Amino acid sequence: MLVCDELSTSVVRPYARTGHHSVNHEVRRVQDPRSHHAFGRPRSREKEPLVICLLILAVAASAAVVLFLTDRHAFLYFGDSASHLVKAREFIDSQHPGLKNISTVWLPLPHILLFPFAMVDALFYTGIAAPVIGIPMLVLTALLLHGIVDHLTGSKTIALLGALVYGLNPNIIYMALTPMSETASWLFTAAGGYAITRWVTTEKSRWLFLTSVAVVLATLCRYEAWLLAPFVALLGVTKDLAIARKGNRKEAMRAFWFGALSFAGILLWLVWNRVGFGDPFMFAHETYAAGVREPAGSQPVILIGIVARALLNIYGPVLLLLCMAAVVCAPRALLEYKTGIVLLFFLMPTLFILAALAGGYVQVNAWGWNWRYVLAMSFFVVLTASVGIAEVWRRFRSGIVRGVVVVGLAFMPLAQTLVPSVGVATFQEAAGGFIGETRRAAAFGERLPSLYAGGTIALVCPYGLGHRIMLCSGLPLKTFSILPNPAETGITPAWPDDRYIVIGVERSPESAALIDNWYARRDSALHRYSVCVEDSGYTLLTRQ
Repeated sequence: MLVCDELSTSVVRPYARTGHHSVNHEVRRVQDPRSHHAFGRPRSREKEPLVICLLILAVAASAAVVLFLTDRHAFLYFGDSASHLVKAREFIDSQHPGLKNISTVWLPLPHILLFPFAMVDALFYTGIAAPVIGIPMLVLTALLLHGIVDHLTGSKTIALLGALVYGLNPNIIYMALTPMSETASWLFTAAGGYAITRWVTTEKSRWLFLTSVAVVLATLCRYEAWLLAPFVALLGVTKDLAIARKGNRKEAMRAFWFGALSFAGILLWLVWNRVGFGDPFMFAHETYAAGVREPAGSQPVILIGIVARALLNIYGPVLLLLCMAAVVCAPRALLEYKTGIVLLFFLMPTLFILAALAGGYVQVNAWGWNWRYVLAMSFFVVLTASVGIAEVWRRFRSGIVRGVVVVGLAFMPLAQTLVPSVGVATFQEAAGGFIGETRRAAAFGERLPSLYAGGTIALVCPYGLGHRIMLCSGLPLKTFSILPNPAETGITPAWPDDRYIVIGVERSPESAALIDNWYARRDSALHRYSVCVEDSGYTLLTRQ
């Protein structure tokens, strides 16, 4: 109950005296340099950041060790995981190294961040490169969230709870162990949220500049971060007009350009697509493009039910009830300018995801498929729940009630980890995809070195499965090439001069034409190649 008793001296009692005034009233009190901070001790002795670092690091590292010992493919269960890792290494280790490997559709920054670790063989071929960079990013994100909640509520206790609720969520931890792009996007979004929190509380223009820099980095990680750019630019324009009325034109122009800077990442990506591929919107036209609508989207009512179930499964009933408490009992605290601006900032990626779901561009189902998109709501949920905690503890000063809240928040991660019927949605989705053709591709890649005697290998199979074979083989990536899709090039390729050809049975949009071409010309191809291995999944041909 110590946590609850401490809170009563820092937030709840002053909050009670001021009635329904905003929790930001406490920020001004806390930030007074002449006073002690929450818990009655100076800031120099604060230990919450250290607790956050050590606890999240210990839990995430333990999870990584347990998963890896259970299945060495555990970090690469997601269908795109192997491809992300391979893309990071292909800048140097490939038949065509260089910046061209940035390609299109996938935004480049997560691969650039992975690159130094992917170049270490021991980290790359085991997939350990992902948690090596992902766990520190998770810890930094939690620390930034701690700072945001601290500045908006004035309570170190609530800030500590918010950071731990986020950083110890098993769904988020598992994502941090994979090479998927979400973890990097969350880090830069949190950095933008922290900077904008400081900006609205201090009005110092350097924080608006840092907000835009963070948004630029986030927009180079995930498309849902793109809505952050117009939001920050609009804030810059609003600030610009307010300053201009005071006659300070120099400061007004600075605010304008700092806000406009947030579009730099999006513009850079459009220019890259225009110069490299002839179309600034090529990322929206490719086979697996960001803007390709699925033929059958979920009905709105069904979709709402699926998203609600995903929210309940991922965040738990206690956190969602605290959000409801904030909305129902403390709306003025949520709508107060400083808190409201930060909440709107964190709402932007959520709106993007919801629009994509409603439009059918992102598919989810009742069994957990793509539930990881709900994690884009994490910052909004945690920050709203933090206001809810302050309101609940203001109304119920009993240490028992506050203890129940803390225990309830701590129980959900344990239930997700230990109770199969609850489970960790992101892990379950990823593990459910690592079956059938994906696992056969991994097994074939592991078998390939025993059949290999030098030379290059052409892969005729879907890109994702080809990347899986490349990664699991342990061979240098420059050994492999994935033959192009005739439908995209307009040219039916001749049989390559590689020493080996791997033909996969599984078809996808980018490989179907080539595989069909192989089966149509099998007899003539066997004059140049002989069958080395053939099973239900793959045929390995060797040049005669």
